Amino acid sequence: MGPQDDPASRVFGRHGRTPDPSVIDLALGSLRGFPALTNLWKGLEADGAGLLRGLDGYPGTQGPLGLLEALAELWESERGAPADPRHFVATHGALDAIGHALATLPAGSPVIFAVPGFDYRLAIARVGCLPVPLLWPVGRGLSEFNDSLEAQLPKVGRCAAIIVCLPSNPGGVVAATAEWERLRTLAARNGALLVVDDLYRFTGARTDGDVEGADVVVVDSLSKRFGGPGLRLGYAKASGPRLAKVRASMGRTSVGVSSLVATVGERALRRYLHQPAIAAEIRSGLARRRDAVRAALMSSQRSRLHLTDAGFYGCLQTPVLDSDALVRRLRDRGVLVTPGAGLFGALPADVDRGQPFIRFCVGSDPRIAEAFDIICEEVLAAEELLAPHPMRRHAGAHFCTPLTERGSWAEPAHVPTETRRP
Repeated sequence: MGPQDDPASRVFGRHGRTPDPSVIDLALGSLRGFPALTNLWKGLEADGAGLLRGLDGYPGTQGPLGLLEALAELWESERGAPADPRHFVATHGALDAIGHALATLPAGSPVIFAVPGFDYRLAIARVGCLPVPLLWPVGRGLSEFNDSLEAQLPKVGRCAAIIVCLPSNPGGVVAATAEWERLRTLAARNGALLVVDDLYRFTGARTDGDVEGADVVVVDSLSKRFGGPGLRLGYAKASGPRLAKVRASMGRTSVGVSSLVATVGERALRRYLHQPAIAAEIRSGLARRRDAVRAALMSSQRSRLHLTDAGFYGCLQTPVLDSDALVRRLRDRGVLVTPGAGLFGALPADVDRGQPFIRFCVGSDPRIAEAFDIICEEVLAAEELLAPHPMRRHAGAHFCTPLTERGSWAEPAHVPTETRRP
């Protein structure tokens, strides 16, 4: 496959090419097709001269005060609690914020993070810590993660940090108050820093959970919120001695977010805050897309859908399907999703990973109903092959057919699966 045939180039626009508009991209986590966000950016175009002010001076490592004040206002509006602008720092995206939080830890110390999900090993390795993946199967709640965490902590030794993404990627799980308090207790009991990857919380309703504390660092992304991943603008919030350590890490390893990026981010954030309809449209639009997925899957009771009302992603479990081959077949039809196996990269090959699945982003492309018509066609194609084999069915059992490496439908494995979960 030559560079011009690289499927990724159709998405990312590599080699100077623009993304192929015929491709339905449900793999990348980016908000697309929301008129309110389009209008937000159009509103900044007329302020081009103002955005260029300050380019003759260095930006400062922590971020300009105007942006930090806007972040404090955002925190208060979404959590109902006052925030001090001096407790925020601007970063080059959320992953950079996580890196600075982890840089406050002793080198060589264990850091626990959940899989499947975002692979934090790069950020952990950069600070010389030891990555410790902890299995959190798709569809399980935070209580199950806490159970696994409590069992694992004594085996790890002195755990330095726990990274948790809420709402979780990819399962979309949110934290009930009791579950969140238990997580904080487990972290505090073991003297561990709790790093909360808060990237997708904006997709749900306002929450008033207490995330303050000297040993809690919250990280988030403005780029995802604004549907502008190219902005690469995130932030971290901390307090007390931990904040001082985060600032020290930034002073040693960062030259700060550029003045232009910070100014664009501040202007966009203030428009976002002063026009609540933007956030409301995004939440309602994501809800409509989830409903479109559910409607498409109603025709396939053999599919297991894990799709919550929060978060950016959904998962379709494929218990006896070769999910990698399914992803390839869908790519050939112009639908891009993420194979679940790709989110288990931190786990040893011999660890039970639960049932295979594909992950899809609810926000990436407004053509999600069209995409799921195609996905269901591929799944139903396997079920059609089972029709001549009534002996392979029995009351209460449903079967899917595995995909072979070459992409054709193979003989079914005799494994019953549960019916679709609403």
